[in-house]
Amino acid sequence: MADIFYAGMPDWLDALNQLANGQLEPIQVDWNAMPGSIKAILNKPILAAVATSGSKGDIGLGNVDNTSDANKPVSILQQAALDGKAAKGSKADAGLSNVDNTSDANKPVSILQQAALDGKAAKGSKADAGLSNVDNTSDANKPVSILQQAALNLKVNAASPSTTGTWSHSGGSLSLNSGAANWGSLGSASASSSYLAFIRGGTSAPAGYIGTDGGGVISGGSGTNLVLRATNYLQLGADSGAVLPITDATATFGSSGYRWTNSYFTVSPTITSDAREKDRFRVLTPTEIAAAADLARAIGVYRWKTAIMLKGDGAREHIGPTVQAAIQIMESYGLDPFKYGFICYDSWQGGTIEHAAIEATDDREMQAAWTETIPAGDRYAFRYDELNQFIAAGFEARQAAIEARLAALESAVP
Repeated sequence: MADIFYAGMPDWLDALNQLANGQLEPIQVDWNAMPGSIKAILNKPILAAVATSGSKGDIGLGNVDNTSDANKPVSILQQAALDGKAAKGSKADAGLSNVDNTSDANKPVSILQQAALDGKAAKGSKADAGLSNVDNTSDANKPVSILQQAALNLKVNAASPSTTGTWSHSGGSLSLNSGAANWGSLGSASASSSYLAFIRGGTSAPAGYIGTDGGGVISGGSGTNLVLRATNYLQLGADSGAVLPITDATATFGSSGYRWTNSYFTVSPTITSDAREKDRFRVLTPTEIAAAADLARAIGVYRWKTAIMLKGDGAREHIGPTVQAAIQIMESYGLDPFKYGFICYDSWQGGTIEHAAIEATDDREMQAAWTETIPAGDRYAFRYDELNQFIAAGFEARQAAIEARLAALESAVP
């Protein structure tokens, strides 16, 4: 460190400067003139000793040799510990006096190993391995076994299959395809009845079936619905006949909760009106005629709300009264509206329908199984043909009354 001096330096600071430069000769310092902080430092025992002599004994290290770690000799205790150890490399010292210094590849067969080998037969005997009945044949060249042949004899010929009894298929899709211009057919030996049944898993009752009773095709179910679906058109046809219900006058086409949006016919539907099937036939009463006249006045113009949602301003206008207005008019004349067939009301309970998954095909994506929720509801409806007949009968009665009064007036004129 270089000397540090400046003008007016106090004598105690000059003394410290001499200490910093290794000048340890006794110096005279005015102790009273030295600051208290410097006095505290110089009063430390070690610093005080170093400041006066620089001896290692002054700092409590008189027995320590000034030797680097790399050059330190072995101490007495370290040498005593080393003297108790055996020379390096003695297998006896390692507790392995009976182990021969031989590599694994050169180790001889042990006494126990030789004893085990002496009890074995010569290598290559299949009898010794317990396989005396096994033929030395590759898998590709193995013949058909007796049991395998017996099982194959029970199988149908894949080219022209023919089988009896119950045949089942589980897992994956089952496809039955016929060649071009060929029929795919399912039949039975009975000419009177043959059915293809659709059975739910875990049951034996058919959920639906398609078949023949010997003359026509039948489809139906056991307490459930038979659902036919198509992604575009579902067509039912007969070459020269008709699509008929199973029994006469018992089935309904659609329902109040499941309506068809429209229907197309070449001619008007034919409605049965056979006198032999009708009870008493009467004319309208004066009260009914008056009610019919009011029903005619209730005819108005309207648009369907569902059509407005789909078509907006393009929704078409329709003509007719509402059932609620007709009920009110009939009741105003003391007539029970639900005694007349032209007024209808239906309600249904809510429920769910489980739809099975539909697998994908070349022209249709897979549809996962889903649950259709049907909310409870009700709906009013007209049988318009009967409503119009009721109103027309009222018009005719009123027209006849007007003509009768007119004739009476004309006859009274001279």
